Amino acid sequence: MKRLFLQSTQVRLTSYFLLILVPLVAISLYGMYKSQTILEKQVNEQMNSAMQTAMAYIDQTVNGISELSILFSTDPSLNQNLLYEGNELTNAAMLDFQKVLAQISNVNGINAFISHVDIYHGASGMMVSSKIGGRTNLDYREQTWYRQAVENKSGLLFYLSREEAGMTPDDSLFSEDDAYMVRIMNMFGSDKSNVLIMAIKKNELLSLVKNLLQTEGDRVHLFDKAGRLVVSSADRSSLEDKKTNAEQRFSNVSVDGVPYIAATVKGANSGWMLELERPRAAIYTQTDKLRLFIYWIIVVSILLTLVISWVVYRGIASPLSALAHGMKQIRLGNLNAKLAEGRKDEFGFLTRSFNEMAKEQKHLIKNIYEQQLMRAQSELRFLQSQINPHFLYNTLDAIYWTAKNYAAHEISDMVYNLSKFFRLSLSKGREMLTIAETVEHLQYYLRVQQLRYMDIFEVKFEVASECRELPILKLLLQPLVENAILHGLEKKQGDGLLTIICALQDDMVVIEVRDNGKGMPPERLEKLREQLQSLDADTLLAVSEAKTAAKSSYGLWNVKARLKLHYGSRTDMKIDSRENEGTSVTIRIPIGGRDDEPVDSGR
Repeated sequence: MKRLFLQSTQVRLTSYFLLILVPLVAISLYGMYKSQTILEKQVNEQMNSAMQTAMAYIDQTVNGISELSILFSTDPSLNQNLLYEGNELTNAAMLDFQKVLAQISNVNGINAFISHVDIYHGASGMMVSSKIGGRTNLDYREQTWYRQAVENKSGLLFYLSREEAGMTPDDSLFSEDDAYMVRIMNMFGSDKSNVLIMAIKKNELLSLVKNLLQTEGDRVHLFDKAGRLVVSSADRSSLEDKKTNAEQRFSNVSVDGVPYIAATVKGANSGWMLELERPRAAIYTQTDKLRLFIYWIIVVSILLTLVISWVVYRGIASPLSALAHGMKQIRLGNLNAKLAEGRKDEFGFLTRSFNEMAKEQKHLIKNIYEQQLMRAQSELRFLQSQINPHFLYNTLDAIYWTAKNYAAHEISDMVYNLSKFFRLSLSKGREMLTIAETVEHLQYYLRVQQLRYMDIFEVKFEVASECRELPILKLLLQPLVENAILHGLEKKQGDGLLTIICALQDDMVVIEVRDNGKGMPPERLEKLREQLQSLDADTLLAVSEAKTAAKSSYGLWNVKARLKLHYGSRTDMKIDSRENEGTSVTIRIPIGGRDDEPVDSGR
């Protein structure tokens, strides 16, 4: 990034203009943040005030129901009418129970939040209810609510549902729409077998807090002092195991991935808690519009900055950039580079001067380049033509010795393969053959050599299928194979193996000619590598004279010279050898031929 800043005038201009905007953007964002903070504080205060009012009413309601349960539990006349201890109901007992029913039947008029009041007579199993009247032969003594009430003696129990109280689901007396306050009757007396049940309407409790729902998406929850959910405006299936945190007045929560602000207040007397959850989006509707407006101002300012910097750049720095680009094109060899003219100022003068200079340079280089190219091509044809007579002398010698030592069948076989070899060598004047054609060409040549040396070596081809149709220079591998036979396998005298391998590696064709012949000593190998390494663009055109190469390595010099002239700098030839173990020559050729500038021996 630093390098781009230093090298590009346009980047620097744009950066300076944007730097001017930074304080303005920072002030705008800070103002937006402060307005959002103030709004949040105001909303929290409003929510807290409304919830305190609602919580005070809930406190009053819960305490009123609790005090009413104490009045019923300690009422002398009620407890007097429940003193009957027998299992069988007598007329006198039934009369007492009717008096109890008369006393509790008017409870709805006293408190609208109470659904019904029930008193269970433990000795007889009689249930006296303001809802259903009287019901006999009911054994509730093993249900949770009864056992806990008797064990708790003087305390008040609160159950959120009939399941929690251990009431049977098929009992029509108890409903899922009610919560239940349970306590023992005659809490200060000796008889602790009768239990008071007060059913509280959940819907009435919910109506106390629904006025807190001011915006779409608001949710309100009421919890008892144990932190259990009593009622909620939300779907109860989504509130499984819902808990509240009375320690935090305001907190951030997430509901189904939607962010909410949760406010909690606690009743001073009952200990019950009220929680209101309001979507943040509903709170920040107005500030969101302001924030969006500020963002648009920032975006438009940045766009204007970019446009202004571009205009300035086009007027001052763009001509310099175009001139630098044109010079780079000339340096890379694009002599047709030309800059657009049209300006009348100093930049126009520079542009016209550059175009005139490029035109003159193109004229001078074109003549020299064409001369050097023609010279390199003629040398390439000369180097290739040297291979044919060199091989012809060896082949004629082979035919002579074969005719002298064997019958005419071997001679005819040798002559046949020789004719095939020369036919492919001519190849109708083509300079390139496919690798498949090259392999066929080598097979004819190797058969002639096997006949000459009485099959003292075997030949093995390992050519990858994807390589077979790729083109390479004609007669490129034949000097390598000839060297392997003459300087390696011929001196081994039996059990020789010549292996020719061709494979693809990335974008290169890799061809290896390997023999298990005599090899060469390390000092000879090092000297040969140094001689081949010195063969570069400055010496290619002198290779044909072979004044610096030993006779035994002429074929290697010839092959590397042709590789460099035809394929350029990416091609490579590597030689490995171990004395008495064999020699390997590997060449690497770019797929598609030359991929760099032509060789210029005049550099």
